[in-house]
This record gives sequence, structure tokens and C-alpha cells, in this order.
Amino acid sequence: MAASGSGSGSSSSAPEEMEMAMANIRASIPAVEAYYADNGTYKGLTLELLQQRYDAGVQGITVVKANDQTYCIESDAGGFPWHKAGPAADIVPGDCNTPALAPVPPQTDAEMCIESTIDGVTYYKIGPSGQSGPGRCP
Repeated sequence: MAASGSGSGSSSSAPEEMEMAMANIRASIPAVEAYYADNGTYKGLTLELLQQRYDAGVQGITVVKANDQTYCIESDAGGFPWHKAGPAADIVPGDCNTPALAPVPPQTDAEMCIESTIDGVTYYKIGPSGQSGPGRCP
């Protein structure tokens, strides 16, 4: 007889696990902010307090840091952690020890040079509204 094709039973989908980690953090945010509203600080914040006082359904998170003005919570579903480092932060990959990525400064027109080749001749212009001329970007 043929096998049912159900797989090994122990495998799971990485995207589903990553989504679960993010969902755990998203679900905890109202309770975290309610704690702050009640106490004027994040200091003393723990998963147990969130479950006991605010939302028994909060699960799968670890409170790594909690002080007067900020916190860092993480969730690790399937071995791939996600975290939220404070009330204004996004939920991003990595754990609370992952350094934040530096924002990329916007390009100025002077830094933006566009080259194109038409009929074997290279033209360039500086910035999106600059005049095209023959040659290469400086």
C-alpha cells in the first residue's frame, strides 16, 4: 500500500514559525503598554505579571530588558528570534542583543548620478531632474 504522504510529522514551516514569533510579540504589546500606563515605568515588567494582571493569553515572549523608559522583548519560535526594542520600535529579526541597523541617510541630488548608454554613447545626469550630457558620472 502507498504511504499517506503526511511527511515526518516533526517538520514545520520556517515562515509559520517566524510569523508565530512576531505574533507573540504583537499580542503582548497592549499588555506591556497597559503595564506602563498603570506604573509610569516599564521597570518590573515580567511575563508573569503581564499574564496575571493584563492578559493571560500573552505567551512565548521573554522580557529581556525593562527600565524607566523602555524595554526589549523577544520571541524565539523555531530557533529564529524576533524582538521589539521599545515602544516606538518595530518588530525586527534577531534577539535583544542584535545591534540596531544604522539608518541609511537619504541621497542628495549631488550624490545621485544616473548613467545610460544610447547607441554606444554614454550619457549621465546628476539628480533626477539634472540635464543629460555625454560622458560618465564624476
